[in-house]
Amino acid sequence: KPLLRKPIDTTRMNDRQVQRLGRHRQRNKQAAERCRIKRREKSSQIRQELTLLTRSNDELEQEVIRLRSEMQGLQQMLCNHHCHIGHSKEELIAMVSDLEASS
Repeated sequence: KPLLRKPIDTTRMNDRQVQRLGRHRQRNKQAAERCRIKRREKSSQIRQELTLLTRSNDELEQEVIRLRSEMQGLQQMLCNHHCHIGHSKEELIAMVSDLEASS
C-alpha cells in the first residue's frame, strides 16, 4: 500500500520554497520512473535466463537418460561376453552391481 500523506500546505511557503518543493517532486518522479524501468528490464532478463536454463536442463536430462541406456547396454554386453578373463559369473554380476550403484 502506498503511504498517503497530507498534502503540503504551500500557502505558508515563499516562492523559493514552493519552487524547491516542485523541483524535489519532479526529481522524485523521474527517479521512480527510472526505478520502474530498471525493474522491468531485470524481470525480463530473469525470464530469458529461466528459459535458457530450463532448455539446458531438459537437454541434460535427455543426455542422462541416453547415457544410462548406453551403460545398461554395455553392462549387458559384459555379462553376455563368453570370455570372462578369469572372473566368475558371480564376480561379473557383482562388478555390474557396483557400476549400477555408482551411477
